[in-house]
Amino acid sequence: MPTITYFEPGVTNVMPYERLEPYEGKLSRTVLRGGIGSNVNSLPDQMLERKQSFISQIMTSKSPQRRCDDVDEATLSYAEVKALCVGDERIKEKMELDNEVGKLRLERSSYQQEQYRREDISEDLKEKIQILKNTIPKNQMDFFFIQEHPTKLDKDGKKIFEGITLHGKTYTDKKEAAEAFKNAYMEVVRQGGGHKDYVPIGEYRGFKVSVMFDSFSKVYRAQLSREGKYFLDDLGTDSFTRMDNILDKLENLLTERIERKAKHEEELAEVTEQIGKPFPKEAEYQAKIARLAVLNAELDTEGRKNEQGGITQGNTPPVQGQGQGKKPKL
Repeated sequence: MPTITYFEPGVTNVMPYERLEPYEGKLSRTVLRGGIGSNVNSLPDQMLERKQSFISQIMTSKSPQRRCDDVDEATLSYAEVKALCVGDERIKEKMELDNEVGKLRLERSSYQQEQYRREDISEDLKEKIQILKNTIPKNQMDFFFIQEHPTKLDKDGKKIFEGITLHGKTYTDKKEAAEAFKNAYMEVVRQGGGHKDYVPIGEYRGFKVSVMFDSFSKVYRAQLSREGKYFLDDLGTDSFTRMDNILDKLENLLTERIERKAKHEEELAEVTEQIGKPFPKEAEYQAKIARLAVLNAELDTEGRKNEQGGITQGNTPPVQGQGQGKKPKL
C-alpha cells in the first residue's frame, strides 16, 4: 500500500502515514482505518466520528452543556473526509443528509415536546381562570357587604371593637373576647375536631368564624366565610386586628384577582395560538428523509450486486506475491 510521508519544520523523527483506503465491507457500511504510527490504527473512523461529535460540544470556551446531541457541526467534516476517500459523490450526499436529518429530527422532537408543554400550560391556565371566575363574584359581594357595614371609629380615629359571638354568646370586651376565643378553638381540638376540616365556632363582623388545628405545622388556623372564604394562617396574639386587616383589604384582594384573571386570559390566548402549529421545517425534513431513503436503496442494491458478481465494494487490489483469496496487509 502506498505511503505518504509528511515533513514539518523542526521535526526530525517523522513517521510515515498510510493513505486512507476503504476497508473491506459492504458499501453501505464502508469502514476506513488509520495508517502506520497512528495511535488510533485499530479504531474505525465511525467510532472516531461519533466521539468527536460529543467532544466538540464539551471542549469549548462556553459554559458546559448539560446535554449533548447526537450530531453537531464538526461531524460533517469527518463525513466529508470519508466520502472523498471513497470517491463516490452519492456517499458524500448521504453523509451530509444523515447529518442534516439528524439535526432536523432533534429539532422536530424538541418542537413536539414544546407543543405538549404548551398543552399542559393551557389546561393549567384554564383551571386557574375558572377558579377566579367562581371566586371573584363572591369577593365582590363580600366587599359590598363590608362597605355597607364599616367599622366604627372612636374620637382618636381608632377602630372600635364591636364584639364577637362564640357559641351563641356575644363578647364586647376585647380582652375577655380574646380569652374566650382562645378557649373556644382549643376546646374544639380537645374534643377531637378541627384536625381535617374547619369547624365553625362563631361570627365576627357578619362573617362566620371556623377553626382547625394543623397537626403538621402545630398551629391553629381560622377561616372567615360569607360568600367567599378568607384564611388566617396562625391564631396567635391580637387575632381580631388580623381579621380586621383581612376584611378591610378585600378591595385590594378583589383588584388583584381581577388583574390576575385578565393576565391568565392573555397568556392562554398566546399559548392557544401556538398549539397545533406544524413543525416549521416539516417540508424540508420530509424531503430530506425521502432523498436519503432513495440513496440508501441505491447504495444497498449496488452493494448486493457487487457481492453477487464476486466483487466486494471497498476491496483493494491484491499485493504482488499474495494469493487472490487473501486480503492485503494494512
